[in-house]
Amino acid sequence: MSKKFIVTVMLGMNRFSGEDTDHPFDMSCLDGFNVAWLPQISELEKTNSTPIYEMAKTVNEFMVDYNSDCATVDQIIKEDFFFIIGRGTLGNESEECLAEALLEARRVYGRYAFNMIYSKSYGVVDTLRAFKNLNEEGSRVSADLMFCIDGYAPMASRLSVSDMFSVDGNRERMFVVPKNIRKAFGVVQRKEGFKGLRVGRPGANNRWNTQIRQREVDSQATHYSGYSDGYSRRLNVSHNNMEEIVSTVRCVKYGGRMYVVNDLIKFLFRKYKEGKS
Repeated sequence: MSKKFIVTVMLGMNRFSGEDTDHPFDMSCLDGFNVAWLPQISELEKTNSTPIYEMAKTVNEFMVDYNSDCATVDQIIKEDFFFIIGRGTLGNESEECLAEALLEARRVYGRYAFNMIYSKSYGVVDTLRAFKNLNEEGSRVSADLMFCIDGYAPMASRLSVSDMFSVDGNRERMFVVPKNIRKAFGVVQRKEGFKGLRVGRPGANNRWNTQIRQREVDSQATHYSGYSDGYSRRLNVSHNNMEEIVSTVRCVKYGGRMYVVNDLIKFLFRKYKEGKS
């Protein structure tokens, strides 16, 4: 049986306003995939959201590369992937919708499908809340990989999925990643806008954190230009630019190497497909 992949994208609340949705993407990279659009996603976000575009493009690139390199093994087809696309919101509706979609994905694709989550800002909090609730309900839904991009929400929402820890002699609030999420990467900034929380209990061997600095961005990719209208965005380290930054800058460390988020996803997808994860 062909191995399956579940790709969950949970946007932050900032993606529906201002310049964040001013520029469209060529979303043909999502054509042909099975997609569950959660009700919090607007029509504008379906074509003007960096995370949706970048995750669809990443899956396409993985399919092309894997099928080209591994012609003697089972080919990967679009039916092997199931996208869940939602957005973090105030209240409980977002995480409830996500939990239902994850249960449906497990029913259709099986409990052994590789489940990868990309989440930003409020989307991080609602994803963690959904997995915490699923774990407490004994649903046996799990995720292999989660990216938490500058995760943030009001304190009332954060309290249920975070705690205070001692980090380098200082007290710091961090996300507590439930045990049904196997690997979690936190990427945060400390310059402008909301200051995202890091992930995991300090010292845990399956939780990794990176703080993005302007000098690292400037040395690798000063602009993001994935838009279909030719626009190029200057990458200044801030909460609002984090999706573009993690798509172009090496910001996650795994196995002694630094990766762009998209490249690490493709690497771990390949390991799973080849039975090495």
